[in-house]
Amino acid sequence: MESKGDVQRTLAGEQFIRRILGSDEASLVETSPAHQANRIRAKVMLIHGGGDDRAPVEHAYHMRDALRRAGNEPEWVFDIEQGHGFAGNAARLDVYERILAFLKTHADTDDEPEDTSEGFIIE
Repeated sequence: MESKGDVQRTLAGEQFIRRILGSDEASLVETSPAHQANRIRAKVMLIHGGGDDRAPVEHAYHMRDALRRAGNEPEWVFDIEQGHGFAGNAARLDVYERILAFLKTHADTDDEPEDTSEGFIIE
């Protein structure tokens, strides 16, 4: 992550990455989502733009391939023309519709939502 993307272009970005992720190579590999793919039981949707400078496309491919090797075929949405976030109404509508379809298929909607308001005062 330190050598890819746009975060390392600034000293503040480099310092942020080191502070949040650390710099120990073994720890970075151990906690990498792609290296933990075999532990992921939920269905996964990966959405990525081909022009994303923040999160390089090879990260998305690496995660997709790791999930596949683990037997968890992800829903893959890739748009070569998009960057870090989808721009334009048509592209946004398309990706939001895909997200909704994915959630309708894979989200457990049989249970009532948990009441988390206890202990909060709502006026």
